[in-house]
Amino acid sequence: AANSPAPYRDELFGEQSARHLFISAPAYNVVRRELLQPSGVSFTSHRPEGADGPEFLASRDAWFRPITLRTGPDGALWIADFYRLVLEHPQWIPNDVESMIDLRSGSDRGRIYRVYRDGNKPRPIPDLHNRDTAQLVAALDSPSGWQRDTAQRLLMHRGDPKAALPLAKLLETSANPKARLHALCTLEGLSQLRVGHAIAGMRDRHPGVREHAMRVSEPLLRSDQGEALGQALNRLVDDPEIRVRRQLAFSLGEWDSPAAGELLGRLASRAGGETELQTAIASSAVGHSVPILDQLFAGPQDSENQRLMAAMLRLAAIEASAADLKKLLRRLTDATAELEPWRVEALSTLLAGTRSRELPLDARFADATFRQALREMLGNAKATPEGRVAALRLLCRLP
Repeated sequence: AANSPAPYRDELFGEQSARHLFISAPAYNVVRRELLQPSGVSFTSHRPEGADGPEFLASRDAWFRPITLRTGPDGALWIADFYRLVLEHPQWIPNDVESMIDLRSGSDRGRIYRVYRDGNKPRPIPDLHNRDTAQLVAALDSPSGWQRDTAQRLLMHRGDPKAALPLAKLLETSANPKARLHALCTLEGLSQLRVGHAIAGMRDRHPGVREHAMRVSEPLLRSDQGEALGQALNRLVDDPEIRVRRQLAFSLGEWDSPAAGELLGRLASRAGGETELQTAIASSAVGHSVPILDQLFAGPQDSENQRLMAAMLRLAAIEASAADLKKLLRRLTDATAELEPWRVEALSTLLAGTRSRELPLDARFADATFRQALREMLGNAKATPEGRVAALRLLCRLP
């Protein structure tokens, strides 16, 4: 079985180094390479050698067992080779076979390989332990993922508040987006993140920095500093990167402000067909269902938006005021000549919320014409099964 998927975090494998993902397969004595390609909020990958091409690394030695892969501090890919005759647990080996082999063969062996591209020389391994705070901040501006991680860890362990100024400078001036991201996250980890740092991150030219700037700024949104971030958050509603917009939707759930509902509504109005973004919006919608629905009703009520709209209507049935529920009811019934199944289901949800909260029953539910329309939908053999079931449920809930 495959194990130890390891993104390569340095630059010794050429221009596409940042896209490399290595995976070890000890049972098959190979290490595979994949090239990552962003796809929506996730990634796809392919083998640069081709589907039928050779593996990145393969051995004829059946004892070769690559079990752990890491980007080393020298920039090479480090491969830990377990080097054993037997990889399986004895429980899965027949007794007669087990009696003929030494299950511990190779227990006194094992190797670590360092792999790098021809023409590139691994760099010397830096000793960061004795560096001062300013030097550790400078060490964050490196192509080496190991060096950045180690420098950040040491800064966190020391907890020196004097790191804030050089970290803020690094955030503003570094040409390396990974260094800017480490600076931002280190400021947050040291409890030194300020509104200005968060805004700088949200305006960063790299989408990964913008995405994480919102994530680390959530404590600011929960405090009384959310309004100061409003303009920066407003700009991100139109961000071209789906990951940035999705993180915005998640982070807005931490902001107890009507402005958060307005921004969520704007995101929702443009989230048709983007299920991951719609899920993020729904996760932050408590307290904001009505402004989100206002935006959804203002746009097309097509199949791409109906899933989110149905979720928001279920939430509105619980939290919306009686006046807002009445407005929603009118929007569901007055804007269409035909009761579509999703509208009937939404009406049933609103009715259930009205009754559970002991709110006055809207006159629309008692309208004879409306009831007749439901009965006709129920008895229409050409209607969809979903529509007929929704009509039956609503009729059963009517008093």
